[in-house]
Amino acid sequence: MPVKFSRSKNTIHRITMQSKHGTSVSNRANDNRRRTCCGLSRIKTLKVLGTFLVPLVIGIFTIATTIQQYEINKQNRLKDWEIAARQRAQELKQADILQQETVYAVYVKEMGELLSKLKTKNVSNTELDQQWKLARAKTLSALRQLDTKRKSYIIQFLYETELLFTNSSAIDLSGSDLSGIILTDHVGMAFMFDYITLTYVVLSNTSFVNLHLTKADFSGSLLNNANFSNAYLFQVNFTECDLTNADLRAVHAEFAIMKNVNLSGAIFGKVPPAEIKNAILPNGSYVFYSKDNLQSDLFNESTNLITNGDAICQTNKNSTEIFGWVVRHEPVAIVTKYSELPSLITGNISIDDCVFWGGTRNNSIGYLHQRVFFFDYSRLIDSGRALYEFSFDTGGINEYNDYVYLTMQFRAASGQSLRSTGFPPITNIQRKNRSILCYQLLYGPVPLGTHSVLINIWFDKTSDSPFNNGLIDNIKFYIKQMKTTDEHLEHIYKKACP
Repeated sequence: MPVKFSRSKNTIHRITMQSKHGTSVSNRANDNRRRTCCGLSRIKTLKVLGTFLVPLVIGIFTIATTIQQYEINKQNRLKDWEIAARQRAQELKQADILQQETVYAVYVKEMGELLSKLKTKNVSNTELDQQWKLARAKTLSALRQLDTKRKSYIIQFLYETELLFTNSSAIDLSGSDLSGIILTDHVGMAFMFDYITLTYVVLSNTSFVNLHLTKADFSGSLLNNANFSNAYLFQVNFTECDLTNADLRAVHAEFAIMKNVNLSGAIFGKVPPAEIKNAILPNGSYVFYSKDNLQSDLFNESTNLITNGDAICQTNKNSTEIFGWVVRHEPVAIVTKYSELPSLITGNISIDDCVFWGGTRNNSIGYLHQRVFFFDYSRLIDSGRALYEFSFDTGGINEYNDYVYLTMQFRAASGQSLRSTGFPPITNIQRKNRSILCYQLLYGPVPLGTHSVLINIWFDKTSDSPFNNGLIDNIKFYIKQMKTTDEHLEHIYKKACP
């Protein structure tokens, strides 16, 4: 029994050792399998990867180096271009300066030669006129080529040679752009430019600081953002000027002539202009006429702008000339007293008053014509706040179907029609065959840009009466100011017969 136990024990030990050895071999085999990739050992795999990675790294490095070099070259080229551009700009600037100096020098030389001819008294008017035109042409040509500094020199040259004086012959610079010129460059010194004339030119952003400008004339010029601070503006003429945002804190600016001006945003000193007409004020409001430093406005909305709209009686009642009216083509009407037309006399008509009557004119193609200009209302009209009111009395006598026909046309300064209106005639049917005058009224906004209104009156005869019995009286045209921005946006027509 003991022997059997010993053999059995040895057998178990041997089996155990064999099992461990087999497990170790199996583990080594598995480990070897784990240390291979795609059938290659780790070392071989690393060698294969090294074969590919080295060229790849070299390629990437080469590409990166190439890109970097390209960027460096690009930056260098840009710097070269910038240097070349600066040099080119500098060359162009120098060439421009040289060109402008040449233009200025040639202009002064040629004007110096012309000056003696312009001032001589032994030249015919025709030749003198030609010399002035030549001087204007040379001046305008030079101004178009020069910068603001040299433009300032030219203005000073012309003034000093007495070619820009309001009280003598002056070169016409109208239409020139003199924006930004500076006529003073010494702080604290007052330069004398009394009586200088710079009319109908562009003077935006121009400096007149410290200038002495007694009775200077800037009529019609654009002076927005101009600086007149500490300037002497006694009786300076700013008629029809645009002074938007101008600095007018000047000496004696209150005595400047301010008529038909735009002063929106302008700055005054302690005392505003003593007298100002037809202007847009700094706060955007409108003034028709103030002569007390803007303390009051004399705007009278009851001023009839029609000349002789009430048919002023004439000594010669058969005269074909009618005061205030132009007769077109042939005589068309006469002015007669109501006493000559007794059937017309009513409680509100005086027998001593007169009326426009067709009279003995038959089948006339002529008409009465009157044009009313709006110079004194231009700023109000251009601001879009002007209203018009046009009215008249028209009719006829008894059953005769003769009538008066009116047209009204708003016109721009160029003559372009902005709005036209024809008024329907009052027929004998509408009058119920009565001898009466019917009231007609049209009112609404004045079109922007309106310069004048044209009134035409026709006397049409259609009856078998020996007379043309068309009648018209009390023709009135008023300009009024809108109280609110949305007032009377439409044109409204009214008619009333007794």
